[in-house]
Amino acid sequence: MAKMVFVRHGQTDWNIQGRWQGHSDIPLNGEGINQTETVAEMLRNENIDYIYSSDLTRALQTARNINQYHQKEIIEDPRLREQNLGRWEGIFHREISSIYPEEWERFLADPENTEISGGESTGQLSSRIVTALSEIAKRHPNESVIVVAHGLALAVFFCYLERIPIRDAYKKVPENAKPIFLEWDGEGPITQT
Repeated sequence: MAKMVFVRHGQTDWNIQGRWQGHSDIPLNGEGINQTETVAEMLRNENIDYIYSSDLTRALQTARNINQYHQKEIIEDPRLREQNLGRWEGIFHREISSIYPEEWERFLADPENTEISGGESTGQLSSRIVTALSEIAKRHPNESVIVVAHGLALAVFFCYLERIPIRDAYKKVPENAKPIFLEWDGEGPITQT
């Protein structure tokens, strides 16, 4: 079993504005930087063997702040990115339904299989993130690993682990920069620590 600590990146301006971020490379804002310093302090005394991060700036900034107490190489993995939201990126959440009404209705009805124009479906995100995290867990049995990723990316992973539908992922989105501790063998059910 790998001991895994999952951390969603700190807050960005787009988070508080209610804009869809996806693969857009938005940095942390001042509050986000403060959040990462807080989570770094929380994890300061954890025995950490490896740190993995999405390659997007907001995740890397978070990983680097956490790493100030561990001095590990940060392993960047683009598979840990947020869902690619294609042409929806940068648009306010409240505006999507009026700008892309048909696509939005399909997405609401079946997010798992609805591929956003220029992006990916939530099912494709789930497949990508589960594959990446499974490989990481299997690569590091009996070791401690921090994984810094994104809200929906982590949420669909938690849905997978709990065997609940992907359409419920938005109920599982973790808070910015709050650690979640799990033990996982890369295949079966999880053990919460």
